[in-house]
Amino acid sequence: MAHGAYNCTSVSSSYCSSSTSFASILSPTSGMASTTTTSCYKTGSNSYGKLISETSCQYGWTPREHSVSTTTCSNGASIKYTTCECYCNNCTTSAWTNVSGSSTHQSRTVGSCSCSSGTAQCTKTTQYRCRAGYYGSPSTSSSGCTKCTYTDGVAGTSDPDLEDWDNDKFGNSTRGTCWIAAGASSSDSTGSYSYKQKCYFE
Repeated sequence: MAHGAYNCTSVSSSYCSSSTSFASILSPTSGMASTTTTSCYKTGSNSYGKLISETSCQYGWTPREHSVSTTTCSNGASIKYTTCECYCNNCTTSAWTNVSGSSTHQSRTVGSCSCSSGTAQCTKTTQYRCRAGYYGSPSTSSSGCTKCTYTDGVAGTSDPDLEDWDNDKFGNSTRGTCWIAAGASSSDSTGSYSYKQKCYFE
């Protein structure tokens, strides 16, 4: 049970049993700690919580500081604990950028940190996607993207960041995520016409 309005206070460890949890947040333990410390807090009028900090970690793992959730304690921001995490410096994922020399592709570098070998190792891979106005699921920077063109020859568009929940459309990996903008015009053997509203490709 959460006690968000309660000002949690540190009390004697005798108030916390081995099975006591820290209300709704239960400080996570990674199993990669060399040493831990345990504190006991009063989390309500007759409620107590045990807070575990992993104060030192096995090789390749790093103690990272956290604050107790404010839904548990009104003063949670000032109550700190640490957990052991696999942590690599500069192992981040970059923003999407246009591929140099390409009018169809974008790329980004994805960083993934692993400590399975006993030390933190960062693996970086390159992902590709199609630029706006194209669709596909490319695995390289030079193929896999097709221009959004409707059957009547009208140029469509797309958005790789699309999140159209109403139409169950996401990204631009398939032809069905391309659309024709309202106001676009074309003609056939029967004459000229225009699209009155945004229309997704079939």
